[in-house]
Amino acid sequence: MRVEFRHHAVRDLAWVIGSTSLLAGDGDDRVSDAWCRLAWYDRIPWLRELDRSPEGLTDWLAARRSPLLGHYFESLIEYWLRHWRRMTVHAVRLPVRWGERDIGEFDLLFRDHFRDIDYHWECAVKFFLRHRHADGSDEWLGPNPRDTLQRKWRKVFDQQLLLARHPAAEPLLAQLGIGALRSQAFIKGYLFSPASADGCRPDSVPPEGSSYPLRGWWCHAAGLEAMPVTSGESRWLSLSRFQWLSPVRSRELSPGMGHEAMQALLRQHFAGSDRPLLLAELARDGSGLWRERRRGFVVADHWPLKREIGRS
Repeated sequence: MRVEFRHHAVRDLAWVIGSTSLLAGDGDDRVSDAWCRLAWYDRIPWLRELDRSPEGLTDWLAARRSPLLGHYFESLIEYWLRHWRRMTVHAVRLPVRWGERDIGEFDLLFRDHFRDIDYHWECAVKFFLRHRHADGSDEWLGPNPRDTLQRKWRKVFDQQLLLARHPAAEPLLAQLGIGALRSQAFIKGYLFSPASADGCRPDSVPPEGSSYPLRGWWCHAAGLEAMPVTSGESRWLSLSRFQWLSPVRSRELSPGMGHEAMQALLRQHFAGSDRPLLLAELARDGSGLWRERRRGFVVADHWPLKREIGRS
């Protein structure tokens, strides 16, 4: 069932609730796709009303403005749970200290009254590109290749989700009236495959990852001819960081630019910058609305050999 939302922040909120997890399976230590689908269907009437009057959401986000996409993602989650009557949010980004030492931080603590369970969620939105080494092995790297899927997974499951077991956490949880606590990972995002190899066709996914992730392509700046193009009539947008979540849509007569103009812009950009760019290819539907068909990263030619991406 397609449910349309006009306002960008509402579309992002809907994406946060209903999009596919980056994690495989439905164990007790992760929020499952099945749970998210049920939450999505439950929240559709609320989202429709919010789309008609989005001021509460936009004011909420403006008050929590941050340059970090992860903080935007977490703010959307918090707004969703605080406006769901079955939930009570106990704390957000609650630091845990042991003497003078910082032990960690609870991203989100809340109670689900319907299930009668207190939850601890560790939340993240991630974008990983599949890089194939000369020996044939795959590594999943962020646009900044210092960020790797394996490192993130280890941090979440071997460190962050175990925070409630630390002695320093017990008095903090007791002050909030929390006894037993269920810790789960809530991780969304996209996986990108090399455009030169197989475009956006389904391929191997990391063993820790979902079998049905949201996908895209990637290529180096020197390999722009590998960019997959759905149609010569497509329009292209370079997405700002806060457009990275929900698929793009536009009612402009001719949004963005054509394929050749986008390639010229990319060459100009990478002549003076190492900053990766995320592109969206838009196609017009029968109603005249431009919708995202594919998305992909273009990265500097040295990626991923240089382990830190400079800022332009």
